[in-house]
Amino acid sequence: METEEERFHKNVNSLKIVISDEVKRVHDLGLTTIKSFYINFIFSCLLNEESVSKRELIEMFISETSSMWNQVAERDVQFIVSFIAETVKKYKDKSSVPIGNFGDEEKNKVLNLFEPPSDKEGISKGSMRTIWKFFDSLVIISIKFVHRERGPVLVQREDKSVKAYKKNVFPMKLSKHASVWGVKLEW
Repeated sequence: METEEERFHKNVNSLKIVISDEVKRVHDLGLTTIKSFYINFIFSCLLNEESVSKRELIEMFISETSSMWNQVAERDVQFIVSFIAETVKKYKDKSSVPIGNFGDEEKNKVLNLFEPPSDKEGISKGSMRTIWKFFDSLVIISIKFVHRERGPVLVQREDKSVKAYKKNVFPMKLSKHASVWGVKLEW
């Protein structure tokens, strides 16, 4: 059976393919958008197991995005813009190719790619649905990972069993996230 770390890694890889293909498609139409180099750079950093293990990948996603998971549920494109910008910022010093600052101009290009003005072409609606489904899966897998890492136990108190955790890792209201995302936490 696959671990959460393995499923998460596979989903990030599939997400890369969808986004890269769409960036290339839009670019081939002659539209100015974020360079596909940034997308390839981001995902090659995230998926390179020599620099980021599968465990580190999911832990990093949880640490850096759990406060924004509501944006994924609401389909707020600012989540994707922030995710891309923060990943470039985190890894740009590790690049063998000089990468400039990922400033407001690049962020606007990402925003216009994922949420184009009405007169512009961007990522197709079908691909956007797929991209959001991948982000949904990353959040759901992350919730299950946090639950597992906390070590769920049933503690006997008086005449009843009480749900508890052995460890308090990844501070968040996990039960709230599980409820929002429809994740059944196994005790």
